[in-house]
Amino acid sequence: MIWALSQWLNSPSGNLQLTATAFFAELMKDPPVMEKKFLESVLGVLVEKSQHGIGAVRQMAVRGLGNAVRGAPKEVRPTFPLSDCSPSLARAW
Repeated sequence: MIWALSQWLNSPSGNLQLTATAFFAELMKDPPVMEKKFLESVLGVLVEKSQHGIGAVRQMAVRGLGNAVRGAPKEVRPTFPLSDCSPSLARAW
């Protein structure tokens, strides 16, 4: 299911992109045990979608990033990988 929805992230349809972004945003609330590489790629997509042209997609992406930070262990939060994102987004955190 995760793989199928990940294909929608780059769909030409804004509705499919919104659905997939919302799914991954909710997944970040309590991420299952995932490989670090997969988690990093989801975070990268959420950072990318936070600059999307459709406001609802941006909103879901930012919600997912917030969920990821809230769901991260406290000892990891200060080093959370948002340093690679845009400066304006990094300042918001």
